[in-house]
Amino acid sequence: MERSVKIKNSFVRGHVRGALVEVYVQPGAGGNEVAGYREDRLKVRLKAPPVEGRANRECVKYLARALSVPPSAVEIVRGRKSRMKTVLVKGGAPESVEAKLKAEGGLT
Repeated sequence: MERSVKIKNSFVRGHVRGALVEVYVQPGAGGNEVAGYREDRLKVRLKAPPVEGRANRECVKYLARALSVPPSAVEIVRGRKSRMKTVLVKGGAPESVEAKLKAEGGLT
């Protein structure tokens, strides 16, 4: 089992391979955006429907763009068939990942 360290009051935690992001996905929205928080997760609205993995692929692409990393650096590691997902940002520093995602959504 790999270790992770949670940043206090955050949806991001450190991991030996990068940063883990706890995400709540709302598929079938009007557009792609960070839309605040839901419980202890970052809420992400996606235009793609939850059909045949389309929302998962859109989630990876959107987060990669928001974090200025290639899509290959973003991987859904838990929750492929759920709205609640854990996403690994390979090589990402947790503090940096959190700051970029908050900036993307205009969050504090």
